[in-house]
Amino acid sequence: MSLVLEQVGFSVRQHVLLADISLEVRPGEVLVVLGPNGAGKSTLLRLMAGEMAPTQGQVILDQRPLSAWRAGELAQRRSVMPQASMLAFPFSVRDIVALGRAPYRRISPRRLDQEMIDRALALADLTAMANRAYPALSGGEKQRVHLARALVQLWGMDMAPVAGKSEAGGHRFLLLDEPTAGLDIAHQHALLGVARQQAMDYGVGVLAILHDFNQAALYADRVAILKAGRLVICAPTLQAMVPDILSDVFQSPIRLIRDAVTQQPVFISDGHIRDGQGGVGISPPSSGLPPVPVHQAAQ
Repeated sequence: MSLVLEQVGFSVRQHVLLADISLEVRPGEVLVVLGPNGAGKSTLLRLMAGEMAPTQGQVILDQRPLSAWRAGELAQRRSVMPQASMLAFPFSVRDIVALGRAPYRRISPRRLDQEMIDRALALADLTAMANRAYPALSGGEKQRVHLARALVQLWGMDMAPVAGKSEAGGHRFLLLDEPTAGLDIAHQHALLGVARQQAMDYGVGVLAILHDFNQAALYADRVAILKAGRLVICAPTLQAMVPDILSDVFQSPIRLIRDAVTQQPVFISDGHIRDGQGGVGISPPSSGLPPVPVHQAAQ
């Protein structure tokens, strides 16, 4: 009972964005997808969400091709937090979050909807701004609104999915496209902690596209790494996140060290960017910061 890509490819005008991808999101786990810009990560997520159809292979949800699911059924089985959402209408935060209840409009009591919305607002740290106009929010605040909206859709009719299953008996899936973009560090960890909780406590299958290696190491059960539209590896986190593989895929020297206190793995980069020919190109200042002008340093 999983969400599966079977030898999936996707091309646009003979330009291959994904090729021969086989990948599985399992109930109760967090699968993180890593890859450089243009690797095909967002395309992969949209295929898994059913927003686009593959040009090769198929996407399967609980042993049925995604194309065989009706839109309403699919909306009750998976929710998506997009990378960005352009909403210009002056809806309130609460109104946007309430959109996640649309797949249950005919069957969900208003009281249950409101309880779920309140709970999601609290988890996303939005309770105090529930009545604010969405367009007036910062980018990070908007990200948290869409997390809350995805959660109230994910929760279906029972708020806490029993073993991650919907009322129809199938598992549920939460798909997150660069969910930490624009968030401060505290809200990044809070968001990923919520996703981790949905997987651990309720058996939800979570797929998250991330750019931060250390967040992937901290929250993922498995990691899939893409390069130029192809799957390089998918394995348990530290089996996939091998410095040699990361250095090759991201064209920058990556090292793994252990935190002296927690012994958690920490990935660091030496800051050089390979030129694609085996040499080294741009290298930022060793401090990572621009030099301070003389008149400022003297103040």
